[in-house]
Amino acid sequence: LLIGFGILIIAGIVYRVLAFKGWERYDYSATITAPATFPIAISELYFVTPNDDFESINSDDVAEFSASWQNDYTSVDHAKSQMLPTAIKLSYFSYRDKKFYKDSLQLPQDKMKTIFASASKNRQFLVLSQYAGTRRGLAFMVGVANDGNVVIWLRGVNMEQEVFRVKLKPKNPEPNDYFINGRVTEDEYYKETFRNL
Repeated sequence: LLIGFGILIIAGIVYRVLAFKGWERYDYSATITAPATFPIAISELYFVTPNDDFESINSDDVAEFSASWQNDYTSVDHAKSQMLPTAIKLSYFSYRDKKFYKDSLQLPQDKMKTIFASASKNRQFLVLSQYAGTRRGLAFMVGVANDGNVVIWLRGVNMEQEVFRVKLKPKNPEPNDYFINGRVTEDEYYKETFRNL
């Protein structure tokens, strides 16, 4: 009976280790930036991870129209390891060209793993968090520029490498894309969303 119980405990531990896949997890943060001269309003923004979970991307500076292109002044409190994202879901309205962009973009896993390995070897990890122990890793920077141009970088100490670049095509928004405390018209959406400009 005790041997059977011991085997069950060991099997449970092995299962948890294999299911968690700690060797495939990385510490990272993520934020978005946009040029001040091309303000955007984000409808949807997050990373998709291999287990069909999602990882948030900080958009406070862009939402407040205080972002500077490629500058990240946000404080980071990311204190957990996560699998690298397999995709990014992004939809936004562009103020200047009055267009809507929406897509789900697959990200290059091997390239990201290579960048993380190089940064670890060269001691280029940033301190991401000191909550519940120091977490070191890299920062994803999602850059959204005019005409649907999107670039994703990974940043570390004295290190910045491009991960992905694409030019999105404008899409026709669905009625639910114009949502501010309920559905509104396109004109109402733009007036309210970009009222502080």
